[in-house]
Amino acid sequence: RLWQMEMTSFAAAGRVSEKLGGDFLEYDRLQRRMGMYEIAKNTWESLDKNDPVVKAVIAYADGVNGYIDGLNTRTTPLEYKLMGFQPETWDPIKSVLLMMYMSKTLSGYDDDAAYSNILNMIGEEDFNRLYPDRYTSVDPIIPSERTYDFVPAMVEAFLDNPPVPSITYGNMDAHRNTGVGSNNWAVNGEKSATGNPLLCNDPHLPLNLPSLWYEVQLSTPENTVYGVSLPGSPCVIIGFNEDIAWGVTNAGWDVRDWYSLDINEKMEYAFEGTSVPLSRRLDTIYIKGGAPFIDTIYASHHGPLVYYHYSEDYKGWGELAMHWAAAAPSLELRTFYELNYSKTYDDYRKAISTFTCPAQNIVFASRTNDIAISIAGQFPLRYPGQGKTLMDGSKAMNDWQAYIPQEHNPYIVNPERGFVSSANQHPTDSTYPYYYMGFDFEHFRNRRINQQLSSKERWSVADMQQLQQDNYNMIAAESVPHLLKAMESNSGAWLDLLAGWDFYNTAESKAPTFFQIWWDNYLAGLWDEFSAADNINLVPPKHAITIQAFDWEEDYTYFDQVSTPQKETRTEVIRKSFEQASLIMDSLEALGEDAALWYRFKGTSIMHLANLEPFSSINIPIGGNKHIVNATSSRNGPSWRMVVELADPMNAYGVYPGGQSGHPGSSHYDDFIDNWASGQYYKLQFFKDKAAAASYTSHHLTLLQP
Repeated sequence: RLWQMEMTSFAAAGRVSEKLGGDFLEYDRLQRRMGMYEIAKNTWESLDKNDPVVKAVIAYADGVNGYIDGLNTRTTPLEYKLMGFQPETWDPIKSVLLMMYMSKTLSGYDDDAAYSNILNMIGEEDFNRLYPDRYTSVDPIIPSERTYDFVPAMVEAFLDNPPVPSITYGNMDAHRNTGVGSNNWAVNGEKSATGNPLLCNDPHLPLNLPSLWYEVQLSTPENTVYGVSLPGSPCVIIGFNEDIAWGVTNAGWDVRDWYSLDINEKMEYAFEGTSVPLSRRLDTIYIKGGAPFIDTIYASHHGPLVYYHYSEDYKGWGELAMHWAAAAPSLELRTFYELNYSKTYDDYRKAISTFTCPAQNIVFASRTNDIAISIAGQFPLRYPGQGKTLMDGSKAMNDWQAYIPQEHNPYIVNPERGFVSSANQHPTDSTYPYYYMGFDFEHFRNRRINQQLSSKERWSVADMQQLQQDNYNMIAAESVPHLLKAMESNSGAWLDLLAGWDFYNTAESKAPTFFQIWWDNYLAGLWDEFSAADNINLVPPKHAITIQAFDWEEDYTYFDQVSTPQKETRTEVIRKSFEQASLIMDSLEALGEDAALWYRFKGTSIMHLANLEPFSSINIPIGGNKHIVNATSSRNGPSWRMVVELADPMNAYGVYPGGQSGHPGSSHYDDFIDNWASGQYYKLQFFKDKAAAASYTSHHLTLLQP
C-alpha cells in the first residue's frame, strides 16, 4: 500500500518520469501545466495548522513516516525493488494532492473543443438536436416534487457571443477516463422489510491491484466509524458510524472550462482590446536515466495555459487556458472527516457545505429514519451555453462571474416516494433556476434503479445486494426492437439470438456480445462524421440521442456515411452494420474457447498499477457493462459494494475487487475478487470495543442465489 499511495502521488504531481523514465514525460508535462502540485501546495499553505482536520493529516503523515523509517531491505515493498527506487518521506501535502488527483479523475470531462468543432461544422440547429443540454425525458436525482422557493442569483447573459473557430486538438481527451461513475440510494423505514432505513453505494472507478480502497474501522474515545478509505486519507470516505451512513456518486457537472487565447510573439494575449502579458515560470522535470527537462509554464487570468502550440509561422486559435473549480484552495477531506463524526441530518448538511471539487451526490441515512441526497460542490454561475464549447478568452463576458450560492445547490430530504438515488444522471428537472450542463450525464442506470425502487414496497438487505448486481441492459431493451424491425429478414442465427434475449448482460451469454458488436458498428456507421480524424477533436452523439433518432426522419442528413458515394438511410446503416457484426461474431465463434461469451468479449481485468500481469487478475467472469447497474466494463467497475441497514447495532455488508494487503505475495492481496465477481458479500464487523474485535477470527459470506 505504501508503494501504491506514493506512485499515485507521483502520478498526480507529474513526477512519474523521475521514477520510471522519459516515456512518461508528456504525461508529467500535462499534470504540471494543469498545476496539480501547485494547487495542492497552495491549499496546504493556506490552512490553519491547528485545525483538527489538518492535525489529522499531519498525524497520518507522521505514522506513514514512522513506518518508512522502520523498513529494511527485506521489508521494503517489492515494487520499489523492481523499479529501482526507495520510499521518500511522506509530506502531508501528498494527502491533499491525492484528493486533487481524484478531482481530475472525476471532473475531467473535456468535450469543449470537440463541441466547438462540431458546432462550427454542422451549425446551431443540428448541434442542438444532436448535443442537447437535456434529453427529451430525464429521471433526475432530485424528484419533481422538489420546488425551489429561493430567489436565484442573477448572471448577465450575452446574445452576441459566436463560437470560436475550429481547432485541431486530437489529444485533448487523451487522459480522460470514460468508465467512471457510481450508484447510490437509500430507502426509509417504510420501504424496508425490517422497518430500518437502508443505504447502498457502489462507486464505479478504475479496477486496479492493489485495490483503490481498503477497509478500516477507526475508533476513538469519542467516536467509531467503519467503511473504506483511500491510501493517503486519514478518514473514512464511504461508510457509517453508530448513527448514520453515507455514500457518494460523481455529480458530473461541468466545472472546468477552456479559453482559446490569441497570443502574439511577445507572449501577450488579447483581452478586451489590450495585450496582457502571460505570467511565466520555469519548471524542471527530472527524468530517470536522462537529463532534466526544463518546461516553461504560462498562465493567464483565466488560468494556466495547458495546451500551447505557438510557433513563428502559426497564428490564430489554438492556445488553451483552463479555468477549473478545483484550482481554488479547499480541503475536501474536511467533509469526510466531519461525516465520520456526524450524528444527525443537520450534521451531514454542515459537513458537505464546504465541499468544492469533484462535485459529488452525497446520499445520507440515519437511524432516526431520515434519508437525503445533496449535490455537493462549487458550481460556476453561468449564462445559458457558457462553457459548453471553447470560449473566446479575449472577452470579459466569458469569465466566470460568480458561483451558485451553496445553499441553492439541489438537495432533497425525506421525499414522498420513500427513497433517494443517484447514478450520475441530470441532477434536476427543468424547473431548477440555474443553468448547468455536463458532458456525460447517465440516462440508463438511473432509470433502471428508480424503476426497481418504485416497483417494490419492501426491501431487504439481500434485495439491495441483488439490485447492485442487476445486469439489465436498457440500451438494448430500447434499441433492439428498432434494429430488428429494420431487417429485411426476421430469421437467422444471430437475429434469433437477439429476438429471444431477455436483455440481461449475464457473464455466460452470447446475446450481449452480438448486440454490443452490432451496436458499436451501427454507431460508427451512423455517426461517422463525428469520429475523430486528422487530429480533429470530435465526439459522436450520446446513446440516448441515438435511441431517440430511431423516431427521426429516415434520411436525416447525418445518417449518411461520408465514406461512400451513395447516400445511406438509417435502415441501410442498420443492415450494413448487422452484416459487419455477423462476420465478427462468426470469427469469434471460430476461435472456440468460449470467445463469444460476454465476459470473455468484455474482458474485465484488474491490472496491477504497474501493468505487471503476474500480479493482475485477467478476464474475470462477471456480467454487466458501463450503462448497466452492475457497471462492470473492461477496466472500470464497482470498486466497493456496500449495503447498510441502519439498525441497532448496524447491520452492514460489503465486498470489493481486491484485498486488504497491497503485497502481491500475500493471501489477502486479491482474496475478495472471486466473491465480488460471483455476487457474494461479507458482513462488515463493526466492533464496539477491542475485546469484541479480538474474539473475531473469520469472515462470513452471504451468497446470493439468482
